[in-house]
Amino acid sequence: MTLRLRIVLFTISILLPAIAAGAWMVAATYSRERSASNATVRETVRALSLVVERELQRRDAIVRTLAASDSLQKWDLPAFDRQARAATKGLVEGFVAVLDESQQYVNTSIDGPMPVMLRPTPFTLAQDEPALTDPFVGRTSGNLQLAYNVPVRVGGKLYNVSMPIMPTELQRVITEQNVPEGWIAAIVSKSGHIIARAPNPDRWVGQSATTDFLSRVKGEPEGFFDAVSLDGQPILNFYSTSE
Repeated sequence: MTLRLRIVLFTISILLPAIAAGAWMVAATYSRERSASNATVRETVRALSLVVERELQRRDAIVRTLAASDSLQKWDLPAFDRQARAATKGLVEGFVAVLDESQQYVNTSIDGPMPVMLRPTPFTLAQDEPALTDPFVGRTSGNLQLAYNVPVRVGGKLYNVSMPIMPTELQRVITEQNVPEGWIAAIVSKSGHIIARAPNPDRWVGQSATTDFLSRVKGEPEGFFDAVSLDGQPILNFYSTSE
């Protein structure tokens, strides 16, 4: 074996472990960065879910209080209307309606006398406990919205005290989270409809989420999975459901 060959082999014997160590360091760095990124995603989504939860809880408190009011039980609708307007004064887009299956009796989004036989919004009334509706187009606003409904019986008849939740309100929730560029954030209803999204809310709000996403949500309350976005881009997805 020539001296030159021995030098080359000796050099390779030194370099190979160095290359292996370098590869391990790259892999370890990638793993740490992936873990850190996953942790950031997880905490961001959980924080977003908590904000949505608080928004719903605030409406829950208002609507439950109004449903239990003496003015409603006495069917004093002018007094109830005044009380409902005062209760929703701090909400940018909040209003309250009282309705049954055939008619709205109070709607605080309307100034002046209520129209006779104003039709109710097209959803099934809450029967025994409060319920959040699927998205629908409001009769008076003409806009996509959800409603939080609390059932109440007056004189033995079922009514709902209802407060809408506008996608624009939940869109502000996403905007205020300052989601990093390149991320996709969405709030999705139980029925699988996109209520708010960044980016491109005008394109996707009201559309259904992917079937893969919906099947995952039905199985576990939160988790990671690889997916393809509605835009057709491969993504790492983390979801967390609100109670």
